[in-house]
Amino acid sequence: MLKRDVFFNAFRSGEALRKDWVIDAFAVSRPMDRPPEPWDIVYLDKGVKVYADLGELGYEWQIIEDANPAFPVFNAQEPIELKAGEVPNLTSDVVSTYGDLFFNWRVLVYAFGANYEYVVGPINVKGLEKVIARRMTDDPDQGQPVEPSTIYVKDYLRYGQAICDLAGFTQLWVPAASAKAFTTHPDMMKLRTRLLEENKDRLHDPAVVAEIQNQMVALDKEWLKGDPSEGFFLGDKVWNTARKRMFLIHGPEAGFNEGGNAELVINSLNEGWDINKLPAMINSLRAGSYYRGFLTALGGESVKFFMRVFQNTAISEQDCGSVLGLVKLIDGNQLDDYEGMFQVEKGISTRLDYDTLKQLVGKEIVMRSPQFCRTGHADYCEKCMGVHNSENANGLGSMASDIGSMFMSIMMGSAHAKELKTAPLKYDTFLT
Repeated sequence: MLKRDVFFNAFRSGEALRKDWVIDAFAVSRPMDRPPEPWDIVYLDKGVKVYADLGELGYEWQIIEDANPAFPVFNAQEPIELKAGEVPNLTSDVVSTYGDLFFNWRVLVYAFGANYEYVVGPINVKGLEKVIARRMTDDPDQGQPVEPSTIYVKDYLRYGQAICDLAGFTQLWVPAASAKAFTTHPDMMKLRTRLLEENKDRLHDPAVVAEIQNQMVALDKEWLKGDPSEGFFLGDKVWNTARKRMFLIHGPEAGFNEGGNAELVINSLNEGWDINKLPAMINSLRAGSYYRGFLTALGGESVKFFMRVFQNTAISEQDCGSVLGLVKLIDGNQLDDYEGMFQVEKGISTRLDYDTLKQLVGKEIVMRSPQFCRTGHADYCEKCMGVHNSENANGLGSMASDIGSMFMSIMMGSAHAKELKTAPLKYDTFLT
């Protein structure tokens, strides 16, 4: 029997939903001291066996011909060619991996059946949930027909169960530690010395320091490429703050300085503190504590201010009749933000759905805006505010207070390490 057949049979029979089956399939394990269950996998000196269903002959141990007992039967990165229909949610032939196949079958098929198209990795959970949010609705009442393309709340609850279940398998695919993860590239110090020497007269410029750090982080990423721990280091903050400070360079410390002025600290934590830079590091700690403990009041005060301003404001009608709006360039990264807003064209307002917005990417349109709403008594209408903002007609104060909440979040975050980054300057946006 081939391992491909083992995988498909285990999932079709439901046995692959067992945690012990997953561990045995993706890691070399010891045989368990219990009676065998369907599609159990055991690693023996002379080969790997599976307790297979042979139909009328019942269950018998069979050798997995293309498995090596020194390695797991399945590797998450191993490619596999799939034909349409082999997986319940697969409608076209694809080249995927066993990891992708596992996720699709154990999460998407388990939760939605064939109602969510097969996803080829890398898997982006936020992207998945945006699609789910657009299609999800309340569970149908008893006796009501079930729409085949609709995702219901009960389906989403199964999805949440399946996603949380994956946390039990982190050590199979994304271990947090490895031999290489505790070190960095052997040429890292040579690169740092060269970059600091080449830019010794420009180290006061944050943009120069940012570029130095970027080159060092790039070399660090090259060092861990292909390492088992690589999948653990997903966020930029892990690379640009945690590992950077630990192994590469401490970086600039601003303390209470304003206007972008900061003192560059060279020694990484792995090298030990540079005592001569201790005042800069201590001032940074003091500043973080001060911002978090005192200046968060700026955010709290702003929240109360916006709540008071908008406490009597509501969305009181469907359409004020305005034919004005703001000119918006549709960016592909903002489709979710614009969905449910209204486009004005020749005096007619049309609701923007996700499919329409995809066709408008790169184009300028006129979009209804509260700025031009004609509703009286300081109120707004649904079409100027958009469908999603109008779901709570009396909740405008809470929405506006998010501005103050952002102030507070920035100050709260000042107690943590900061990432020095540069960004392209768009002159037309900056100057206006």
